[in-house]
Amino acid sequence: MLRLLWDDGKQERILKATVLNVSATGVKLLVDERLPVRALVLCSDMKLGIYGSASIRYCNFTRRKYEIGLEFANGSGWREPQDSVDSRSRDVRTSVRTLR
Repeated sequence: MLRLLWDDGKQERILKATVLNVSATGVKLLVDERLPVRALVLCSDMKLGIYGSASIRYCNFTRRKYEIGLEFANGSGWREPQDSVDSRSRDVRTSVRTLR
């Protein structure tokens, strides 16, 4: 679960979101309520390595919840685990050798 902090114009609110997809520049989340597109939110989950401010790029109703896409102007802080990068590098090298 990722925690989101945003200001709805009346008060600061904290929401919990389920992470569906993550990259170095953005994250796709599932939340219980509709959030305004272009609103700024603060995110923080040190375990996932996601932190910083982001802009809501879309908010779509699906599965009785809302899928939202966040874009981090300065990056999300998330980095792909090194072991999966190493594994893919090995797979690519093996494929190249096979093609030769």
